[in-house]
Amino acid sequence: MRKNLFKKVAATVMTLTMVVGLVGAVPAAVKKGTDISNGVKWQGFSIHTREDKGEWEDALKKDGQKYMNTADTKKSYGENAKITSQTPSSFLMDITSTGWSANWAPTGKKDAKGNAIWGCVGNNPWGVTAKKILKIEKGRTYTATFKIKSTLQNEIMESKERPDGTGYNVGTGKYNYIKHVHVKAYRNHKKDGDPGIKGTKVTATYKGQNVVTTTKADATKTKYNVIALDSRNNDYVDVTVKFTVDGDNIAYKQNTCGIMIAMGAFLYSFPDENDMKGTVEVKDFKVVAGDKVATSKLKKVKAGKKKISVSTKKVKGAKSYEFQYAPKKTFVGKKTVKSKKPSTVLKGKKIKSKKTVYVRVRVKTKKGYTVWSAPKKVKVK
Repeated sequence: MRKNLFKKVAATVMTLTMVVGLVGAVPAAVKKGTDISNGVKWQGFSIHTREDKGEWEDALKKDGQKYMNTADTKKSYGENAKITSQTPSSFLMDITSTGWSANWAPTGKKDAKGNAIWGCVGNNPWGVTAKKILKIEKGRTYTATFKIKSTLQNEIMESKERPDGTGYNVGTGKYNYIKHVHVKAYRNHKKDGDPGIKGTKVTATYKGQNVVTTTKADATKTKYNVIALDSRNNDYVDVTVKFTVDGDNIAYKQNTCGIMIAMGAFLYSFPDENDMKGTVEVKDFKVVAGDKVATSKLKKVKAGKKKISVSTKKVKGAKSYEFQYAPKKTFVGKKTVKSKKPSTVLKGKKIKSKKTVYVRVRVKTKKGYTVWSAPKKVKVK
């Protein structure tokens, strides 16, 4: 992925790889402690195996790129992997390449001869992935746990440029055994995917030692929590992913979420992790349903002259109360008013005489936000 394609990568990397998948048959409303991933099939993806019907690979080919292009590594891609065996709680992925060539482009600097100096300027973290699409209940907390290990390794390559401007790679004789993988819980709303669910907490340890780090922001100004897998280790890394699905039916319309393990290049943050080969194994995978987030309820909504008095039940340990109003039930053009008390008076340009306003409330506690209340309609005097 190079040159003029990089801007396209930054804009469409989610579009072409995070395709909405099939949903398992697990019902949304379940008892606490239920493994909602049981019976749901894993979905593998890599660019070259074309699980997206070749949409991403064809876009690269249209740009003039070729699979593992030795003639010009500036026009090359190589993400190639396949899940070879799986159960609901495990999978084994055979990886031919996590990404054959780095995402290089001119850095803006020049060498002594005035030639442009190339460098890593971006990544394609979704090039090799495994995921599950799960039915969830909005306004509920879930915990995913699993064990993961890797046999991935590679020789670190140095990029060179020929007189005609084409590129090639030269082995340095140095080998890399570390692969950083990204694990995320994300919304599964539309074809181009959604960002990770806010507040998701990822922990991972190897024999009691933390192996989670946060990458620096890539060209899309995104930071990733990544887990370092060392193929020289003989045991599994223990991973826990805790997340709460938004209870706002307006903001979070779908009844599914995704859990993804991305073994893509991450070349912007980890340029040595290029063209890694081997396997990634996951076992003991489950996603357990936890507590339902408390739901708020409006106690009083009283219209006055160009104002609305509102209140909700006092919540022990509440950090703040958020009252939100808008001229439409969809809460387009909404305005949020924060209060330390469970009651307040709403005023503003959008609260006009004889106009209908929709109001709702939620509470911020130590555990996070409650689910937004059902909206109430009121006509201003």
